[in-house]
Amino acid sequence: MVNQMPLAGVDARLCRKLDINCEAPESDVVTSGDDGMVAFDVPSGFTGYVFFTREDRAPGLYFFNPAITKDTTIASVPLGTPGIVSLLTAQTGSPQIPERGLVLLLTENCTGAPGAAAP
Repeated sequence: MVNQMPLAGVDARLCRKLDINCEAPESDVVTSGDDGMVAFDVPSGFTGYVFFTREDRAPGLYFFNPAITKDTTIASVPLGTPGIVSLLTAQTGSPQIPERGLVLLLTENCTGAPGAAAP
């Protein structure tokens, strides 16, 4: 999350959007390699998310929107340590509530580079 380097050993599973706890995953667990990448066969029209976990990181979710209709490469998904999450929430002047999540929004342009700041 801080150094933007690939993260090995992240478990990922594909989940339907209404399965909010991913209790009935649509895939087996896939673990990222040294390149930090995972790949799934996703049915056309799929409208769910990927649930990412690693023991030393806060979990992460990536939602497909719009639905998957063709081969797609998604952006990186930042997974922060509990310490980094606490620092981010402290910057807002509000404490992190452990029972709630943290939303990070990343913007990219058409080439996948970071998006420009709004005027």
